[in-house]
Amino acid sequence: MSSIDRPQFEENRTFSLFTSIWIVPLIALIVSAWLVYQHFTSLGAEIRIDFANSGNLIAGESVIKFRNIPVGRVIRIELQEGGDGVTVVARMNKEAEPYLNRTTRFWIVKPQVDYSGVRGLETILHGAYIVMHAERKGKLHTEFKGSEKPIRTKDEGELFYLDAPKVDNVYVGAAVYYHDIQVGSIDRIDLSPDQQSVKITIFIKKAYTHLVNVTSKFWYQDLFSIRLKGDTIGFDLAPLTSILLGGISFESKLDGNYPHPDPKHLFHLYGSRSEAIPQRIGIGVEQPQQFRFRFSGKISGLGEGTSIRYQGFKVGQIDEAAIRFNPEEHTMEAETIGTIDTSVFATKENNGMANLKQAIREGLHAELKSDNPLISTLYIHLTYAKDANVTKALREEEGMLVFPTKQRVNKAVLSHLDSLLISLTALTDENRKPLHDLLVKLKTSAEHLNSLMAKPSFQNLTDDLNSTLGDLKGWMGKDGGLDKALKELEDTLKATRKIMKGYDANSLFGRKLEAMLKEVGKTSEETKRFIERLNKKPNALIFGD
Repeated sequence: MSSIDRPQFEENRTFSLFTSIWIVPLIALIVSAWLVYQHFTSLGAEIRIDFANSGNLIAGESVIKFRNIPVGRVIRIELQEGGDGVTVVARMNKEAEPYLNRTTRFWIVKPQVDYSGVRGLETILHGAYIVMHAERKGKLHTEFKGSEKPIRTKDEGELFYLDAPKVDNVYVGAAVYYHDIQVGSIDRIDLSPDQQSVKITIFIKKAYTHLVNVTSKFWYQDLFSIRLKGDTIGFDLAPLTSILLGGISFESKLDGNYPHPDPKHLFHLYGSRSEAIPQRIGIGVEQPQQFRFRFSGKISGLGEGTSIRYQGFKVGQIDEAAIRFNPEEHTMEAETIGTIDTSVFATKENNGMANLKQAIREGLHAELKSDNPLISTLYIHLTYAKDANVTKALREEEGMLVFPTKQRVNKAVLSHLDSLLISLTALTDENRKPLHDLLVKLKTSAEHLNSLMAKPSFQNLTDDLNSTLGDLKGWMGKDGGLDKALKELEDTLKATRKIMKGYDANSLFGRKLEAMLKEVGKTSEETKRFIERLNKKPNALIFGD
């Protein structure tokens, strides 16, 4: 049997990379190094953001979003020195670095539930996160101060600023309306820099920002309003959200090329629509002109905002009012500065200021009046007078025109009536009205009489009326006091008729006096009926009918 040749093996001592067993870990090492390199080269800057609190952020999980895309992640949260807040340390992606500059703003989105609604519901599933807003410009910044509230972008809308003396039933999140359509909301409410008023920031959606221009008027949303049209009465109630949260409405003139307000423009926030958009009278655009007014006597109801009226129409208001004591007259005096819209007096032939000056030459002057004698609020009434004790020309003082004013002369007559009115307030509301109406008419008669007091023959007449009112004041404490006062009032009327015979009945003086006498005569009749009522039931004022 032949022998089998065994194969001979020769050891190969040359190294081959492709056939070596080390090829696998080597490739793994290269891949790992590449991944590490890729990781570190893709990393952006490490930034630090200061917040008042962590806002439920979680290190290693919470992300930073820019335009709803994750561009960074929170790596740790540190407590600031002194415990005043927290510092969130985050690692940003490389592509986000061009947006890390002085324009960058951060705020935390978290679930919130309050009176204005529910916000941030998406964070219930995915947790709180940080939103970034920035523009691509400027050099790299790595330290920022976070905002407590969302930052509005131009893509969403625009912010506008309102100034108001106080907050009137509005809150952050309350709606802003244009013709009862919600176009925005209140973004924040702060004190003004001088701490004297309130600054309200509103956000208007982008689709409606063109509705705001320099003519825009803002006011607190009316909770209800009454409309009178013909013989019908309409009643409008605001939406439930406005009743609970309040709101702001505005209107603008859109029939012209009115400019958009500048970013720092401050609008005034009015208390109501009627205050913001008063009835427009006159022709042409508004022509405000400041005047100085001086008054004395009963001026406690005079102050800033007091209206200036002409034949029932508001034509201006008082801007500044200073009350001072006059040691010579022993009275309080008011020196005020008011603005009148002179366009009210404009015609096609002359401008408003020229017509106003002409009216003053014809006797136009300012007087203080009250809508209600029981309330001390006053208004300035522009009216005409023919007597010589009113200056019939505008004069300039310290660079400002001084408007002619007239004081009420017969202080004694009015003081008796004021005392009676004060006593009247002690009665019940139900039984006060008959006597109140009587005294108001008597006071009106006395005021009409004051306008005629420049006539010397009327001095005795005024004294008689003053004595009558003085007796009327004490009617409650004396038996027959009111009968005596009525008798003296009738004697005064007789004396007045004798005086009137000396004047032409068709003259202005005669017509005024005749009207006054009719009014006093009517008051006398009402007084008689009032006395009959007391005679039948003396305690009627206390216990009623």
